[in-house]
Amino acid sequence: NSDVGSPFTKMHGAGNDFVLLDGRDGLAADVSGLAVRLADRHFGVGCDQVLVVRDGRCARFAMGIWNADGSRAEMCGNGLRCFAMWLYERGELGTDRETIETLGGPRWVEVTDTDGKVCIATSMGVPSFDPASLPMTPGKPVANVTTLQADGHAIEITGVSVGNPHAVAFMDDVEMFPLMTIGPLVEHH
Repeated sequence: NSDVGSPFTKMHGAGNDFVLLDGRDGLAADVSGLAVRLADRHFGVGCDQVLVVRDGRCARFAMGIWNADGSRAEMCGNGLRCFAMWLYERGELGTDRETIETLGGPRWVEVTDTDGKVCIATSMGVPSFDPASLPMTPGKPVANVTTLQADGHAIEITGVSVGNPHAVAFMDDVEMFPLMTIGPLVEHH
């Protein structure tokens, strides 16, 4: 893609997939249009989010995140782990704890490499239950709780943001819950 100007890397972490670009060498500051084109699963590379490596202001590295619709995200834990892995594989990040700048604030990453098995831990920051940070219409007296109807199931969800919104449902028997059917319905409710 001539818009990128340099190679990209496709990565995934725990079910989320990303296109990672090194933005330290001339990539535009706003890549929202490019993110939409790259994220398209039919005519682009296909991804949930585009991650951009930048030089940080207060830390060595900063992570920019664009969603598939071109909007910005403050933070993504799976994305941050992929971001750190990309830096580690290039020898730019060691096994010491390091701070990465995000729109959601600084987050630390820590790489552990045991005989070639690499694990990356990260901080997620303080979760927000503030309805203003969640794209949901509450249906309960508690502003970040609502009940959704999906595929014949009434699901009470709690909204929480860790830089991007999540819907959390508490289940007595997680193994019996039809997550693969209900998850996509809740995601786009």
